[in-house]
Amino acid sequence: MPDMLITKSPNNTATAKLMSVTEPTEDEFNLFRKLVQKELGFEWGDDKKYLLYSRVQRRLQKNKLQTFQNYYDFIEREENKSERQYLYNSVTTNKSGFCSEKQHFYKSSRSC
Repeated sequence: MPDMLITKSPNNTATAKLMSVTEPTEDEFNLFRKLVQKELGFEWGDDKKYLLYSRVQRRLQKNKLQTFQNYYDFIEREENKSERQYLYNSVTTNKSGFCSEKQHFYKSSRSC
């Protein structure tokens, strides 16, 4: 579950809500586009901006960051290099071969 932002209301009661993360600006998106190209070899079109936002916003919330520039600066620091793996896992789709062995393929093709 993402981190919550705990605030106190005027009557001194605590309320919790998800931290707000703004969508990446064009400049922020281009930072991540270049990073993904360099590190993973993927070329992103302009249509991938929402993919970045929807899949990575939880990492920003987890690290209590509100902008993608903050997150980029965060993963660039040496002590946070391990965070890059979370980014890479978030923006890639893992696919395993469903019918990777001959006998599996034969069985499933007969049932179709």
